[in-house]
Amino acid sequence: MKLQPAAVERTLDGGEEFAKPAPYVGAAQTPERHLVQLDGLRAVAITGVAVSHWAPQFMFGIPLGTGVQLFFVISGFLITGILLDNRREGNILKVWRRFYARRTLRIFPLFYAAIGVALILNIKPMRHDWPWHVSYLSNFRFVFLDKYDAPPGLFSHFWSLAVEEQFYLIWPLLALFLPLRFVWIMLLALFFSAPVFRIVMHFFTSDHATILWLPWSNLDALALGGMFAYLIRFRRDGRWNADRLAKICLIVGVPLTIVGTVRSAIPAWVFSLAHTGLVAFYGWMVFKAHGGFGGPMGVVLQNRIIVYLGKISYGLYVIHMFAPDLAREIGRRFDLPALAHGAHSPAGQEKQDHRARHGPAHRD
Repeated sequence: MKLQPAAVERTLDGGEEFAKPAPYVGAAQTPERHLVQLDGLRAVAITGVAVSHWAPQFMFGIPLGTGVQLFFVISGFLITGILLDNRREGNILKVWRRFYARRTLRIFPLFYAAIGVALILNIKPMRHDWPWHVSYLSNFRFVFLDKYDAPPGLFSHFWSLAVEEQFYLIWPLLALFLPLRFVWIMLLALFFSAPVFRIVMHFFTSDHATILWLPWSNLDALALGGMFAYLIRFRRDGRWNADRLAKICLIVGVPLTIVGTVRSAIPAWVFSLAHTGLVAFYGWMVFKAHGGFGGPMGVVLQNRIIVYLGKISYGLYVIHMFAPDLAREIGRRFDLPALAHGAHSPAGQEKQDHRARHGPAHRD
């Protein structure tokens, strides 16, 4: 399959990493040769998550909160691709150090700045939970410690940031140092381990956070992105290739996603399989965006406003839950009535009915 010259892809946090081979001919790109439609998908993901938190009455049964899983698939696709391309340099240890150095510079400043501001302004519950957040263990805090007595509220979405960093603490070592054929085997194992883990957990608990917020629960999304990245680079022809995987994801993903929308009417273990079906559908979307959607979908994903929202989606995700409380506290301290009384947090209702819902209210 014909390839274009080298391009630069953007990681999940919006930063650019390492020069790498470009995608299939026909992929939509900016003058900087960046895959704009993946930014468009990020905008779709952050919009869905925001609606699920801010205006769940407008979800109409659509699992918009699962935009987090779309983020995971995009991340697995780009980061795995970056690692596989740069292991060709030969000095794998150098690539490994550079990967972590650049990721640290792009991810940590905004995240820790948000935590610092929340601590300075004494925003609840950050003053109690900050050690968990700064160590990227937010998901374990929410699952195992007092989640019914002290609902995470404003910072509940930090669970997904923790999952991603936990994954990338280990995955680069495997992607860089394992022989390539074992990288593929590992991706397959990780993908299938996630639904198995969720199904097993359903026999021990009905708590949403325990089932879905631990790192093992989300390996299917992260690994599927990696599987597409691997197949695009090393198996363009033959029986197994990215095009075939995309078709399987669409054929299996759509009906399972539909089944998952009627959660109350199906057994819990079926819902876990439906969750993987949704991940598969997102995998198909990422692959198609990588090659470039045509028609109205392509126009939407390449819209300048949509692309810009995608580029800043990491920052929007970090602050979107507690930005109103932050604005209100600033308004109170600096005597700005418009801010002090005009912002309302989406976590307010969550705090009221947290016990009744047996876990955080949103369904990421």
